[in-house]
Amino acid sequence: MTASAVKLGLMPPLTGLVGIYGEEISRAAAIACREINETGGILGRELELVIEDDGSLPESAVAAATRLVDEHRCTAIIGNLLSNSRIAVAYRVAEPRRIPYLNFSFYEGSILSRYFFHFAALPNQQIDRMIPYMRGKFGPRSSIAAARSALSQAGGEVAGEKYLKLGLAAQDIDALLDRVAAAAPDVFVPYFAGDDQLRVLTRFTERGLKSRMAVVMGHFDEVMASRLPPEVREGLYSSNTYFMSVDTPENRQLLAQLAAWPGVAGVWPKGNGIVTNFGEGAYLCVKAFATAARRAGTLDTEAIVEALADVELTGPQGKVHMDPASHHARVNTWLTRCEADGSFTVVESFGAIAPVLPERYRHQAIGPAATLEDDFRLQARVLAAMSEAVLLVRVDDLRIVYANPGAQRLFGYEPGELLGRLVGSLIAPDDQKESNSTILAALVPRGAWQGEIRNVRKDGSVFWSALSISTFTHPVHGEVWLSVQSDISERKALQMELDRHRHHLEELVATRTAEVVRAAANTRQFVRQAPVAIAMFDRDMNYLASSDRWVADYGRGHTDLVGLNHYDIHPDLPAEWKSVHQRGLAGETVRSDADCWIQADASRHWLRWAVQPWTQPNGDIGGIIMSAEDMTAAMLAAEALRESEERLRLALGAAQAGAWRWEVPSGEIYWSPENFRLHDMDPAGASPTYAEWETHVHPDDLAASNQAVRD
Repeated sequence: MTASAVKLGLMPPLTGLVGIYGEEISRAAAIACREINETGGILGRELELVIEDDGSLPESAVAAATRLVDEHRCTAIIGNLLSNSRIAVAYRVAEPRRIPYLNFSFYEGSILSRYFFHFAALPNQQIDRMIPYMRGKFGPRSSIAAARSALSQAGGEVAGEKYLKLGLAAQDIDALLDRVAAAAPDVFVPYFAGDDQLRVLTRFTERGLKSRMAVVMGHFDEVMASRLPPEVREGLYSSNTYFMSVDTPENRQLLAQLAAWPGVAGVWPKGNGIVTNFGEGAYLCVKAFATAARRAGTLDTEAIVEALADVELTGPQGKVHMDPASHHARVNTWLTRCEADGSFTVVESFGAIAPVLPERYRHQAIGPAATLEDDFRLQARVLAAMSEAVLLVRVDDLRIVYANPGAQRLFGYEPGELLGRLVGSLIAPDDQKESNSTILAALVPRGAWQGEIRNVRKDGSVFWSALSISTFTHPVHGEVWLSVQSDISERKALQMELDRHRHHLEELVATRTAEVVRAAANTRQFVRQAPVAIAMFDRDMNYLASSDRWVADYGRGHTDLVGLNHYDIHPDLPAEWKSVHQRGLAGETVRSDADCWIQADASRHWLRWAVQPWTQPNGDIGGIIMSAEDMTAAMLAAEALRESEERLRLALGAAQAGAWRWEVPSGEIYWSPENFRLHDMDPAGASPTYAEWETHVHPDDLAASNQAVRD
């Protein structure tokens, strides 16, 4: 090979919190680099791996990336293990400098950039299969945070979750494990970095919790196992894209290279030669860069970026394929169990899984000019000029890292006083627990929340605000919340007053409705028990109510007429009756005191009836009320009396004897024609009375006659 070497930068954490991985990452990348050079290098040039320690911190990682680009003139860079370092390098170096940035570490999925390429696991690739398996094996209750969604989908229950900063103190670990012991989950899922994870697992075992619940992690590997005693590491479960026990030809080749590498005395667990998912990821990054450069046929960075967008290669874990839309790879995942000797036994292979960016991060694509200095200055001026309160809150510790003048005015603080405060201290004390729970429940899965909350000012006064929160990745602070809010106390007071009036009106309506219902029930009861036949109809002649008498007389076998149509029950109803109904519906009251019906058997029946409209509260006619009384018996009795009187009159007229009848109550007297003749009186001109009769009685008989009449 001729010409100068192609330089590829690598940023392993050789020092700091996750410094335990620096050596194995560097060694795996170097093995890949040697394999590439043994097969012809890149475009006839040797590949040179340039290593800079990222220090396990964002600032030192940015400095390392800057040296790789500016001093070493690297064509591309590979790193970083920790999320905050990764985010800082992506935003502050790779994107503004347009440098391909390849990543080897599983993470949350918060970076979406043209220049960023991820060759490790996302949550859906690492956790979504791990949790259902553990639920089925050990039970539904789990103590997790990142796997909440996967656990819910698998029918599990989150027993508790706790977020802690990097660099745990002993009291932090014990406080965490106190909560775990109290929650008593079936599965414990710790997700701490490097040394923090080792200390948590060690203390977990010392407290006897290991015998009470299973432990599964996405961050537990051969390096960690090598630093734990057998009683701690044995039986711990881990899920990731690579373990040294994965049985593929490519992995056997890698382990053979590792065994022969300078400084390696045997392969773990029988030696110090270790490769973890981070090292295998770095190995893939080197191989992917070489594959893309060879495919592009040039070292032009934009051409390499295009070739990386759908690069495909086979590594120790199996086939890996980059998704061109998200720049995150389809990777393979295994679930393993750590043995006492520190080796990992594969208990389940989940196969190749396509990447899915969490919903909360899908809107965070880095634009071409997202980190230009003039753009930063413009954004700062816009935020400062906004009348609304704008806060930036660091997600790691929920402390305010930026507050615009609008926020200072709204909360009553002097410039600078809000910085470093817990954002929860701005929520009304009585609402803090509920508000935090509600907001987090939306922000964790979706990355955004809108609503209304009660806040508290510096002077202790409480006010209502409309709040909108969204998440994004900040180049310095990592994941942050951007909150924008405004005072809505006046509107809220008006709303509460309107709510009070509405509540009062609803109570009045409910009371009135109950009264109407009771009145209607009373009316129906009154109608039902009425001694006469009575019925109430709507405008379509459907029954609304009817008396028992009506049902008995006109129900034709029905026991309840409500809801039935009168014409359906009486299909033979004469047209004149339908006409009467229409007159009533038009507003007329129609009645008859004695309406004679000739029945089919030729018998006569008399009815006294009435049809009159009833009105609704607005005055409209709602229907008619009909009442009917059978007068047949009375009419027949009156007719019989008339016939009897006529027969008596005829009999008296034909008789040759005087006769008279006296109606005592009315004083009316009837004389037969013969009686008029005997008393020599003219029937046409006389009006017989009792006094007149007395004048025709002999004086000697008058007293006896009167006594006889009275008796």
